[in-house]
Amino acid sequence: MSETNARDTSGSRGSRRVLRFLLVVAVVAVVVILALWSSWSYMLPAHQRPSLGRIFFDDFSDGSTGNWTLTTSGGPITVDTSTGQVSAPSLNLSKQQRLGATQAFHKFREVTSGNVSAEANLKVNTTSSWKWCYFNLLNRNGSVETYFGLVDGQMQYYAAGAWHTIGASYAADTWYSIGLDVNLGAGIYDIYVNGVLKKLGAPLSGQDGHHAVNAVGLQAGTTNDLYGMTMWADDVLVSA
Repeated sequence: MSETNARDTSGSRGSRRVLRFLLVVAVVAVVVILALWSSWSYMLPAHQRPSLGRIFFDDFSDGSTGNWTLTTSGGPITVDTSTGQVSAPSLNLSKQQRLGATQAFHKFREVTSGNVSAEANLKVNTTSSWKWCYFNLLNRNGSVETYFGLVDGQMQYYAAGAWHTIGASYAADTWYSIGLDVNLGAGIYDIYVNGVLKKLGAPLSGQDGHHAVNAVGLQAGTTNDLYGMTMWADDVLVSA
């Protein structure tokens, strides 16, 4: 073999070794990136995980309440073009009557297992006692599964026959981003306020013993026949 051919053969072998090395490095890099992505996404709140798909979203930009089933015997529910969390509009629920309910529900395909999340931006006009608003997921029988509310100036959840604070107060005329991350199998949910975990593992209500959800609900209300409570909701999202 000539000296030139020997050099060519040696160079070709060296190039193949370099290519194999680069291929191994690329494969290892892909594996590491996928592992980091999986770990990072798992640490996110459920409503931010890439694995969850959007079931329902309404920012009321179409000016319609057509996506919702409304009960207005306690006061009107309208699209408010004057305010929104980032920009108007938003949904306005105004409890104005002594009797009756002011609530809105949207039904979606039933989720019977795994994780499901609901989030919304909420605002109220008062922190006075005996006035409250609810944002929750419900099951097929209309019973609440999550039981979260802005009640008497405190963000709270209801369980075992009593309200429990989560260490977060709220102010009137201020927007708050609320996230409810539900583990249906474990029968619990986590509560986030403005992206910060405030309650880990609140028990689902499951008033009929059936842990599944197929509706998201909003309600403005008062106790003891008091009235004059208004809540706004924007960017309502359900994912599973």
